[in-house]
Amino acid sequence: MNHDAINPRHYFGQGLQAIEVIEAFDLPYHRGSVIKYILRAGHKVSTGEDREVALIRDLKKAAWFLDREIQRLESILVSDNDNENETENDTANDTADATNQNFFNAQTRKGGSQ
Repeated sequence: MNHDAINPRHYFGQGLQAIEVIEAFDLPYHRGSVIKYILRAGHKVSTGEDREVALIRDLKKAAWFLDREIQRLESILVSDNDNENETENDTANDTADATNQNFFNAQTRKGGSQ
């Protein structure tokens, strides 16, 4: 395969591009970016740059995307739990309201409260 600006060498390894791995696993953006930066870590070295500096830079980028994905998933989990709690509270309130209404109706049929 021809390596060019769209398919640079630092995204290839063992005959696969990072994008092919990401697409094969149908990864969303943040997780795909983690894979991309892990796979290219230390391979995209600017002129005059130490390989270790490039490695650390890409690993930090991967960590940043991983942290963002964790935060995103945790916020979804919290939101889902809040919605479940609201549903449970609504159900409990509806049950209490029905119980109170039944009690009121029974008292009314008896001729008032005692």
